Amino acid sequence: MFLGTAGVGKTSFKRSLMKLPWEPNTTSTGVSDISSIRPFTHEWHTHDEGQWRTVTHEDEIEELAQLISAVHFKSDSKASKSEPKSSFLHSFLAFIRNSFRSLFKRSSGEDNEASGEDNEVTRRINEIISEAVSLIKTGRLPVRLSPQPYLNFWDCGGQPPFLEILPAFLTSRTLFLLIFNAEKNLNTNWQSVVHIEGRKIDQEEVKVTTLDYMLNWMSNIHSHLMTYDEDGGVCEYPRMYCIGTHGDHLTEEKKSEVKSELKEHLKGKAYLNLVEDVTIVDNTSSGKGKAEDPSLGVLRKAVIDFTEKKLILKTPLSWVLFRKVLQVLSKEYNVISLDMAHIIGDASKISKEDVPHVLTFYHDLGVLLFYPQLDGLKDKIIINPKYFVDALGKVLPLSISDGGRYSGEWKLFHEFGILVQPLYVEVWKEFKDLKPEFFIEVLVHFCLAVEVETNKYPPLSKQYFMPLVLSSASNDDI
Repeated sequence: MFLGTAGVGKTSFKRSLMKLPWEPNTTSTGVSDISSIRPFTHEWHTHDEGQWRTVTHEDEIEELAQLISAVHFKSDSKASKSEPKSSFLHSFLAFIRNSFRSLFKRSSGEDNEASGEDNEVTRRINEIISEAVSLIKTGRLPVRLSPQPYLNFWDCGGQPPFLEILPAFLTSRTLFLLIFNAEKNLNTNWQSVVHIEGRKIDQEEVKVTTLDYMLNWMSNIHSHLMTYDEDGGVCEYPRMYCIGTHGDHLTEEKKSEVKSELKEHLKGKAYLNLVEDVTIVDNTSSGKGKAEDPSLGVLRKAVIDFTEKKLILKTPLSWVLFRKVLQVLSKEYNVISLDMAHIIGDASKISKEDVPHVLTFYHDLGVLLFYPQLDGLKDKIIINPKYFVDALGKVLPLSISDGGRYSGEWKLFHEFGILVQPLYVEVWKEFKDLKPEFFIEVLVHFCLAVEVETNKYPPLSKQYFMPLVLSSASNDDI
């Protein structure tokens, strides 16, 4: 998870990790950019030049083919010699297809012919399975001697309100990369910077220093997630790297000063154990071979080592198949019901009792969002996390609308932090997979909002106070 204030270079550093060339006109991330990345090591070469890259449709098909192949050959070894090798594969595919055909029927209560939507889903899944089988039959499926993991990259928008909603998505099985501009004094007030198509736009100056902002984030992550093992030792994760950008503007002596200053502020703090290291990078050197900043290579190795040694956990093939089905469905759907997840679990040979554990596991890895502790969402699985993050971000615009039907409600929200029911219903009505009350429930649960009664709006409408909107104001202003 990439954290940091707006304009410090989170997206550029993400590109540097992937060994992609520097792009000086990168547009600032709005609310979030969530993507799956194939890391590069000597065991799984994902690119001729050793670049990491975003997972493609072809990658997904190959992974599904590997899964089918693993099940196929494992079962063929037990089959009688007289049984053709394709027999089990044919039966396996028939079982999967039939499971998918019934999936939407059962979830919608239909017993007769599948609806047009059901037929479309079945057709799409059949096409994907056929592509995977083609890889196997034509011998184009590469042999892998070790697992090929992927990383979920959460590149989070750096505007103050957007950073405030992140507690709803924090999980312990995460490596946090806290980005800051090493060229600027840590004790100066932070000013939001937004880049749009090459234009630099300076926004409001927040009355909080960059240093305080960073230390507050470390404290929040530590308090939300840091745990200890049975012997009282610090658990292996979460972990954090503090990464300064704009290293091309600093001398080596200045880099050492900045790193020493930040490390000095960490001494004696409870969250010191959270931080692995402080380093400064030159994003402009990314992908330039021997001319590349060696710190970037060190950080790539650190991410890979953390993934391999701390985060990877062997799971049954049934879990992998379950996740793969959800990934297929997430291309077309944002939310599914828990009943539907049980159907997929049944098709994947996962017991009904274990499905919630599987969902929680993949929630912790950032694959999906599952909130069984919330009444409104305990029967919902958000299989497209970006859908949910973007929905919450819709209520946090960077500026007040000049007019329109809800200009008064927006003004009330920005000036006093009061979010009223007509406004949030209007904002979230386009996100039809979930009711507006569900989004509010998440905000309340994670202490980002609280229901109140004021005389600033008609009493028939619900009102919620969201202090995060006022976070940039000084104590005197409040």
